[in-house]
This record gives sequence, structure tokens and C-alpha cells, in this order.
Amino acid sequence: MVSWRLMSRLLGLISTSVLARILLPSDFGLVALAYAFVRALDATATLGVEFSLLREPDPDEELYSTAFSVSLCKSFLTAIIVAGFAPYFAEFFDDQRLTYILYVLAFGLLLEGGENLGILEYRKNFIFGKEFLFLMIPRTAAVISCIGMALLLRSYWAMVISILIYKTTKTACSYILHPFRPRFTFSGQARLLRFSFWMWATGIANFLRDRADAFIVGRMTNTASLGLFSAAYEIAILPITELVEPLGRVLFPGISAAYHGGTEAGATVSRSIAAVGFLILPAGVGISLVAGPIIYVTLGGTWMNGYHLVQIIAPAAVFSIFSSVISTTLIVLGNARIITITTIFVSVLRLPILAFGVVNNGLTGVAWAMAICYPLEAAFYIIALTRLTRFRVGAFLRQLWRSLVAVAGMATVLVVLGVGWAPPPQGLTAALEQLLLATIVGTGSYMGIVFALWVVMGYPEGPEALIYKLFRPRLGSAARKLLTRANI
Repeated sequence: MVSWRLMSRLLGLISTSVLARILLPSDFGLVALAYAFVRALDATATLGVEFSLLREPDPDEELYSTAFSVSLCKSFLTAIIVAGFAPYFAEFFDDQRLTYILYVLAFGLLLEGGENLGILEYRKNFIFGKEFLFLMIPRTAAVISCIGMALLLRSYWAMVISILIYKTTKTACSYILHPFRPRFTFSGQARLLRFSFWMWATGIANFLRDRADAFIVGRMTNTASLGLFSAAYEIAILPITELVEPLGRVLFPGISAAYHGGTEAGATVSRSIAAVGFLILPAGVGISLVAGPIIYVTLGGTWMNGYHLVQIIAPAAVFSIFSSVISTTLIVLGNARIITITTIFVSVLRLPILAFGVVNNGLTGVAWAMAICYPLEAAFYIIALTRLTRFRVGAFLRQLWRSLVAVAGMATVLVVLGVGWAPPPQGLTAALEQLLLATIVGTGSYMGIVFALWVVMGYPEGPEALIYKLFRPRLGSAARKLLTRANI
């Protein structure tokens, strides 16, 4: 799953780099605004049928078909609402181009609703090779089409068409890769919808949390500012989208299997957060340290006004590992209600914080507002989990403190060398040199410090021990092969 996400992001960075040199920030902002509106309405109808199927110990064909029927009806109704409100949405933002973009995205919702949910069986049974193909093929098709359309049309329509191609290919792959053929029925709705109500409410709350920044920035500034902020935000949360989200696809069935097997949920969460944090901490702080060269290499010099936004948001986004892992655990435990309440509460707090930020300091104020909201949400989730399980903050801190010290050491080394939190580079060559040096030195210093501390402390349990157990057989096999060849 991590390999898929890394390959997906590589394709995405290539696509973004090309588009940023062909299209304008206002084009990005226009599509981001339309897409946020579509996801908003879609979130109000999301029933979480996927989670219901994944947490069900032994779902049958009747349940899969019912889930398909519910998803199809939901998408059909949402598409009608999107198309109906499209002219009014365009009038509200005083841009008639939004009307036709929303018509196309509404059709994409219909395609999405016809997806074969039998494909979830692969994730449920840890068959992630098939899952990899299911995710990678549509992503590749969308990126290729987006670049081709951008070169041909030189218009925001390239991004809109690529979204439609992505949804079409993804739905087609779901039927090609899995033999299950759903039928239209609601016979299993009683079992399905008992849990789905709270997932529906959570979907609405998640929209308020995740899309509020797009609406506030788009309404209180302009589409160019929204495009700049969206691009900077996407880079700032790369560790979350590229590591936490794909790991979450594995964690859900994994935590579910552990829980149904009798393992205490709090202990599983402690190990999971410590393991994910081992990877996310250096990635989040590292992106902040080299925000300037990353922006220059990926987006180009015209986007450099966004580098300070990345510096602010990236370290704070690391706190989302708590909300991600803990919310997954709460779903497995059947406590989706707590997720809904927590997310609504955080979302309500987030709106005035974002508005205050943009009024007082523009995009920089929005970035600081986001930096406040991430740890705030994490705190609420930690409090909720400690009340339900044996999870204690000290348990994972005993495993993660070495990573925290190593990240501090990494940042110190890069700042002393003049490549961390440095002024933005003046050219592409300088940006590449700065980024390469920071990557090599940062990775080396972090891994060196964290494993040195692990050895000094007597090889305690933690992420280092997991990595050592994972790679020791492979390293031993490679060493034996080298010795064999040397003797020959």
C-alpha cells in the first residue's frame, strides 16, 4: 500500500509539475472549488457501507449486493442535487465556468456509485496485490490523460476530464479484478444500516473539517489565492497522504482481526501510532525544513509565495496520525458515534479559527489556524480512547521518544548546514542541490541517531525492533549471497 501511494504520488508530482507550468493558479483554484462542493454534497449522503462490510466478521453476497444498491442510489441522488445546484453555486462565486464543471463531476458521481464492492474482499483478506492494481491502474490512466489534455487544451478542463477518466477506469477495474457481480436488492439493509447511520453523520462532519479551508479561502480571497493555498497544502500533508492513508487501508483490517482475536485495543493502538510516527515525524518536519526547494522543483518559481505555508502546516499535520489510527480503532470497536461527536466538535471550532486567521493575516493566518487545529483534534481523540481502552500516552511515548530526539537532531544538523528553513533558492539547480543534500543528510542523521539510541537503551520494543525483525532475514540472505559470490 505504501508502494502504491509512493508511485501514485510520483505520478501526481509529475502531473502537477507539468500542469503548474501550463495552467494558472486560478485554474487550480477553480477546479478545487468545484470539487470541494461535489465532495461536500457527497459527504452528506455517505453511509459508510465499506466500513460496515470490512468490520463484519463474515459478510455474505446478500450484504455485498445491498451495499452496492445503497451506494448506487446514493450516488444517483447526489448527482441530481449537484447538477441542480450547479447554476446557483456558480452565481454565488460569480464564475459561470463552475456550472459546466459541476455537470461533468455530477456524471462522475454516477460512475463512482456503480463500483463493484466485491473488491473490498481483497482488503479484508489482506490480498493487497490485487488492491494495488485496483488503485494504481486508474491513477496511472488519470495522470496520463491529464498531462495529455493539458498539453492539448491548455485549460482547466484537463483536470476535470482526468477526474472523469479516473472514476470510469476505477469502476471498470472493480469488475475486471473481482468476479463478484452485485444484484439490485435491499434485503440486507437492516444489518447494513445499523452501523452506517453514524458513518453518515461522520461523513458530514469530515466534510466540514476537511473542506472548510477551501470555502473560506475561496470566498474571502479569490481563486488564485485558493489555488496557491491548495497546492501548498497538498505538499505540506504529503506524509499523511502518502504514508498514513495507505497504512490506514492495512490498519483497519489488521486492527479488526486483532480485536476479534482477543488482543486489547489500547495496546494495538500504541504500537500502531509508534510505528507510523517513526516514519511520519521525520517526513513532516523534513518537508518543513526544505519547503523552498520542494516548491521550486515541483511547482516552479512562480509558486514560491507558498513555501512559508508549507513550513507552518507540515510539522503540525503529523498530529493527524492520532486521529487516523484512533478513529480506525473506534470504528472497529463499533463506537462510530464518538468519531461523529468528536469530528463535529472539532469542525465547529475550526471554522472561526480559520476565518480569524484569513481576516487577520491572509493565507499565512490560515496556515497557522490549520497548525492549531491538527493537535487540537488529536487531543480530543486521545481523551476519547483513554476512556474506552487501556491506551495511555506514556505507553507509546516510551517507544517513540527516540524518534522525537532523532528528529530534533536531524533538524539541528540541517539548520547548521544552511539547508534547513533556509531562504528560498534562486534557481532550479540550486533547489535540486539543496534538496538532494538535505535528503541524504537528513535521512542519514535521523536513522543514525534513532538506531544509536535504540542500541544504547538495550534494544527495547518499538518501531526500531519491528524494522530490525523485518529486514534482518533479508540482510542476512543478501550477505550470504555476496559471500558465496566472493568465494566463487
